[in-house]
Amino acid sequence: MKTILLPTDFSDNAWNATKYALSMFDNQTCHFILMHSYYIAASATDYASAGFYESILSESETSLKQLKKRIQTELNPDNATFETVCEYGAVELVVQKIVEEKGVDLIVMGTQGASGITEILFGSNTAKVINNVKCAVITVPGEVVFQPPATIVLAADYKEVEDDKVFQPLQEIAGRFDSNVMVVNVLKEGEVTVGVEEALQGWILSDQLGNVSHTFHTHNNNDPEEGINAFAHENKADMIAMVKRDHPFFERLFSRSITKKMAYHTDVPLLVMHE
Repeated sequence: MKTILLPTDFSDNAWNATKYALSMFDNQTCHFILMHSYYIAASATDYASAGFYESILSESETSLKQLKKRIQTELNPDNATFETVCEYGAVELVVQKIVEEKGVDLIVMGTQGASGITEILFGSNTAKVINNVKCAVITVPGEVVFQPPATIVLAADYKEVEDDKVFQPLQEIAGRFDSNVMVVNVLKEGEVTVGVEEALQGWILSDQLGNVSHTFHTHNNNDPEEGINAFAHENKADMIAMVKRDHPFFERLFSRSITKKMAYHTDVPLLVMHE
């Protein structure tokens, strides 16, 4: 049984991510954990009474019960079980605790209006989870309606990924929906090919993807984020996937200011896997 964590702040975006997850795993035996964390800034704790904390906890638990009832009433999921968890603490710390205690396989979260890959990974609670919790995450833009992912774009730098299990979430999704994975390497303007080392790693990556249908591509853009998004839009991708790790490619991808305007917006779900 797959265990899927659904953090929620009870917003419309969180509800949309919940619907996306339930649709993606419809008719598959899954255990869903509905999680809410609440946190009071240190500057305010001196003024908060014990009754205040109890009130927040009570309201949060009630909201989680209502969310569970709404899911069962409106979505009527088959082969799914649910539990609710409400804990005090920063969202990334609570998520990490649950991932470790419950053996979570996947986290599905809304992007809270973040519009670009950079904003998703660095500008939200979702960012805190991605950057601090080593568990695969699917981020879902606020207005995306689930459709089986026929095409998934995998952003690759052709650097070694030692653990084949890193790609397991992608393999499972692509296998379930018979998706075609388009592996893209973003090159700088003027570059026409990858080097010998990158080509070798591409062969290794092909082996790691196993039986998943996949093709290899390059795209020229001096801005890696814009290049990934442009390629995804040109090929009508239903999902973008990437491996997060400490590497020059990833650093180059997110080195620019997060306030810089993008030419393209990430309006497709993003699957982030961890090395």
